[in-house]
Amino acid sequence: MLTGIRGMEMKDVPDPVIKNPDDVLIRMLVVGVCGSDIHYYTQGHIGSQRVTFPFIVGHEGAGMLLQQDMPLRK
Repeated sequence: MLTGIRGMEMKDVPDPVIKNPDDVLIRMLVVGVCGSDIHYYTQGHIGSQRVTFPFIVGHEGAGMLLQQDMPLRK
């Protein structure tokens, strides 16, 4: 996660849990870093979008569905 401008740390966080009937649990296998993430890392913002640190980057990912409580809809 980003801890400040040009600051990044790996942190252990608690495992997520299903809280709501429509929640799903996904094991992330890969996560990409895109251009906006680079701007957040180097400048703390992209345009008028400012981040508050600490900030978790990597919103382009793929994973495997581990748990669901409701049937999935198309």
